[in-house]
Amino acid sequence: MPLVYIGLLLFSFSIYSQESKEIQADKIVVIEGKKNQESQANQKFISGSNVEIDLESSKNRYTSLPEILEREAGLRVRSFGGLGSYSTLSIRGTNPNQSRYYVDGIPFTNAQSGEVNLADLPFDNLEAIEVYKSGVPFGLTGSSIGGALNLRTMKPLKNSTRVNLGGGSYNTGKLSISHSNTNQDKDFGYTLFALTEKSDQNYSFLNDKGTILLNTLDDTIDRRKNAWFERAQGSGSFFWDWKGTEIKLFTDVNHRRLGIPGPGNNQTEKTQRKYTKYTAGLSTNTKEFLFEQLQLETRTYFTTFEDTFFDPRSEFSSGRTNANTNSDTKGFQLSPTIYLLDYYQILRFSMNAEKEDFRRDRRNSNHVKLESEPIRNRRHGNFQVEDEIQLFQKRFFLIPSFSYDDYQDVFEDNGRYTNKTTKLFNPRLGLLWNIYQISDTKFGLKGNANRASRVASFLELFGERGQILGNSNLRPEISLNKEIGIFLHTQFYKISSKSELTWFRKNIQDMILFVSNSQFSLRAENVDRAIINGFEFSQILDWKDWKGKLNYTYSIAKNDSESPALRGKYLPLRPVNEVYSSLQYKLYDFDIGADFTYIGAVFRDRTNEYVNFLPGRDLYGAFISYSFNKKETGEDWKLGLDVRNITDKKFSDLIGYPLPGRIWYLNLSMRF
Repeated sequence: MPLVYIGLLLFSFSIYSQESKEIQADKIVVIEGKKNQESQANQKFISGSNVEIDLESSKNRYTSLPEILEREAGLRVRSFGGLGSYSTLSIRGTNPNQSRYYVDGIPFTNAQSGEVNLADLPFDNLEAIEVYKSGVPFGLTGSSIGGALNLRTMKPLKNSTRVNLGGGSYNTGKLSISHSNTNQDKDFGYTLFALTEKSDQNYSFLNDKGTILLNTLDDTIDRRKNAWFERAQGSGSFFWDWKGTEIKLFTDVNHRRLGIPGPGNNQTEKTQRKYTKYTAGLSTNTKEFLFEQLQLETRTYFTTFEDTFFDPRSEFSSGRTNANTNSDTKGFQLSPTIYLLDYYQILRFSMNAEKEDFRRDRRNSNHVKLESEPIRNRRHGNFQVEDEIQLFQKRFFLIPSFSYDDYQDVFEDNGRYTNKTTKLFNPRLGLLWNIYQISDTKFGLKGNANRASRVASFLELFGERGQILGNSNLRPEISLNKEIGIFLHTQFYKISSKSELTWFRKNIQDMILFVSNSQFSLRAENVDRAIINGFEFSQILDWKDWKGKLNYTYSIAKNDSESPALRGKYLPLRPVNEVYSSLQYKLYDFDIGADFTYIGAVFRDRTNEYVNFLPGRDLYGAFISYSFNKKETGEDWKLGLDVRNITDKKFSDLIGYPLPGRIWYLNLSMRF
């Protein structure tokens, strides 16, 4: 009963607070280097736990997408090596294949495995990263148990050119050039971008000879082989405001060549991978379509990639591992929005149709085609409805919504077809309550309850010849998610503070795992369950020339299956505690900063054996930059030095795949 009285008191206080103006929807944003900016992420998902990472200041440092993401609360990156290596993202303790990725709203799909390599995603041409930890926001297609990332590319600026030149440890080097411009009326603009980067990544590491904790006497310090990579990227975007309709054309080509090093004591020399991806999208946004209250958005997109694996000596794996893979995705999305402001509502609808084709050829050691694997394709239809109800002068928002997905999977093998149909219905209820707002202080509450799903991948449904048996009877993974959080934004005595605390819970059922079907084969089955509980805390402080940031995540991710050997065990590679903090000071033309990262202890296996226990690790970094050649037009040059893992600790996320020790980078950023 006391909680009821407190709730009624806060509710009545929010209604009768001395605020005469209409209050807009809450916009919480994590920004590196910019203040008082509105978050597009929170405009799309006002009741969700969202983070928008502005990348302007990151362009003055040598960094990467995995490093940026790992600084945020609730996000955990697992890497198979250093810069440019295979990396995956876990959001709030979920599996990497339970999250979805987008570039300017275009799905970055992979129906074969469901998992996305962060190294294959664009980064240097981005303006911001939108992180949705509560699920997929309205307007982005599909459902996600873990959450979603939307990578937002740079928007055109008035006659702006930037050149970045960087280099550092392990023969690392990068050169990028971007140029953008708009006309005088700012109704037409373009952005062009080009990049090249390479690194040997031949760092030293502790080679345990495969014995880990059982025998440390034979451990040696060796040097990583065949971990090099080279990449090139080119992209362009064009913006045109034509008679009230905003039109944007985006195109991007990303090419990578890299060595595949193999596990620690079994390194390779000739195994390589070549990856090329092309993305194109055309989007429109008409604010007053047919009548004043109707807004219409459309998106048409096409993506294709070619992935070639070379293993001429069968170093990485025995058998015929050489392959050439091609995948095409095409889709169209229509999203009308009706503003019924006289009735305190905004109705949103979204319809999407998409098709993905997957083809792979097996090759011999000379990379001559031997055979073509069966063709796989997926047709995906998505329909969404959301009703944003605004009450009490936009202090209280209630947002019911649902998403309906229809998947049609086809597997064709010599004229024999296997079909799999999966239909998903996922409802969601969100709320945002601006409890108190006056002057520069805002205090509120937000929460969500939803059902989310993950449909099985091609690998799980149809298997792999000779190794993995298909299972077309797989059910989709289901998660029942809940979260509630409070936020406080305030300014006092020239101090700007943004605080957020969120509790979350995920109950994941019918998790798909590969289990032994015989001595030589695996088969995917719905055999696992998990419960993930935790909370996240984020704090940002700005005072004069000082900037501070603290992110803390506490998460208990345990197995909830019926197996006595697994029930109650920690899920692999899920730390209980994670901390990231940074402090930055501006002294004249210098920016000086340091950061600290702590990742708690984990088990690397499902049964939590001591031999697979990985102790917690703490990492320290520092950076300094100097600005010169400043001009009133905003043009300047910045020279920066970064040092990471100062104490040169040797560690790894996955057995046999060590991470680098101390790293340094030098970067020169020039704006004209």
